Amino acid sequence: MTNQDYEINKNSSVIEIRKNTFYNDLLLDILYTGDTLDLGEDKDPFRSSMTIKLPQSISDTLRLRQSFIGRIKDRKITYINSKKDDSYIYANISSLGKYIISRDTIKPEIKPIKANQEIFLRYQKKLIFSIPIATTPAADPIITVSYTHLTLPTKA
Repeated sequence: MTNQDYEINKNSSVIEIRKNTFYNDLLLDILYTGDTLDLGEDKDPFRSSMTIKLPQSISDTLRLRQSFIGRIKDRKITYINSKKDDSYIYANISSLGKYIISRDTIKPEIKPIKANQEIFLRYQKKLIFSIPIATTPAADPIITVSYTHLTLPTKA
C-alpha cells in the first residue's frame, strides 16, 4: 500500500519506504545475495525517494571514507551519494535495482584545458579543468574556477 510507511529488514540491511513513495501499489521482491541488495527490476516510477541502509563493519578510516553505495547496472557500478554512521552506509535512492557497498580508490587526474602557457596565471580570468570520473568513463565533467577564489603561491 502506498499510503503508509514501511521499514523492511533484510540480512541486516534496512529499507525505509515512506508513504506515497510510489505512484501505484507494487509488490517488492527484495533479495540479499552475498553483499548485494536487489530491490527488483527498475520498472516502477518513484514519486519520492526511499532510503537504503547497508551494514558496514569497516574499521579502517581511509577505507570508510572511500566507501559509498553503488548501483549495479549493465555490470558497472554507479556512484550514489552516501552517508555513513557506525553501523551503516546509507543513501536515498529513486530507482529499484541492485545496490552494493563499493570503494573509490582511483585518484582523479586533474589537468587544465586550453591553458595559455604564454600568459601568467595571475592575468587569466578563469581556469578550466577536466576531471574524469572513473565510475562513468564516458563523462568528462568540466570545472571552472574563478581566479578570485584561488590562492596562488608567491615567489620568495
